[in-house]
Amino acid sequence: MDIGIAGSEIVRIGGKSTPTTAPLSLQTLGKSAGYRLTRNDWREIDGLRARRDAISTALEASFVRYKSAKPDLQDVMEHLQFEYADFAEAFYVLRTGCRRFPER
Repeated sequence: MDIGIAGSEIVRIGGKSTPTTAPLSLQTLGKSAGYRLTRNDWREIDGLRARRDAISTALEASFVRYKSAKPDLQDVMEHLQFEYADFAEAFYVLRTGCRRFPER
């Protein structure tokens, strides 16, 4: 190759090729080596595709819920209380023991 890497040490993944790089494609190398995927390989691939589809569907549903959420102050305070308890106290307003200063 022009870049100093032997053809046996490189693989081309992209779709477009030149006459020089065409023999380096995964598809061409797989055919020339006589490699075929087994039934177990295809089962694993199908399982991974099904998992991908399920995760994608769950993500889309979660995003729809996220976009439609309208959190109010109470929701924010509950989140702080349970997720950041050490900081939540700083956001509460004291209701007892406060003195009112005389108005001028």
